[in-house]
Amino acid sequence: MGKDSTTYQHLEHRLEIVENNFSKKHNIFFINDSKATNIESTLVAIQSFPKNILLLLGGDPKGESFLPLAKYLGHNIKKIYPFGKASQNIIQDLDQKSVYLNHSSQKMFQAFEKAVQDAENGDIVLLSPACASFDEFQNFEHRGKEFKKQVHQLKDDA
Repeated sequence: MGKDSTTYQHLEHRLEIVENNFSKKHNIFFINDSKATNIESTLVAIQSFPKNILLLLGGDPKGESFLPLAKYLGHNIKKIYPFGKASQNIIQDLDQKSVYLNHSSQKMFQAFEKAVQDAENGDIVLLSPACASFDEFQNFEHRGKEFKKQVHQLKDDA
């Protein structure tokens, strides 16, 4: 590595870039931010990308409002894919911007599949759930590993 080059490696489950051949071929970026278990952490993740976010949001709610996300809908966030126990809370809090909300999913994998189907060149599929993971997973690490497993299993059906 030359003296002018720097490399920053994100920690696992914290804005971690997940790559596979599908994402490289289709120019879709997959980001694992499973550690974001509250709204403030998710807002930091959203502010890290200027546009084209397909946000996987949900899990076991902590009672926080999802309303702070509203100002990013149509700007940084292209669409939200609510999942888990929190999905109805998300839809209620963001009802006025429902054009940016996908139908709720019971499981993260279902929301992931919908986001991948909708993803276009240059989009970012971001897992930054703003919720605990206990409705479906052992902990945020388990959730993040399952997300990465799903990304790595993607195949090009074309």
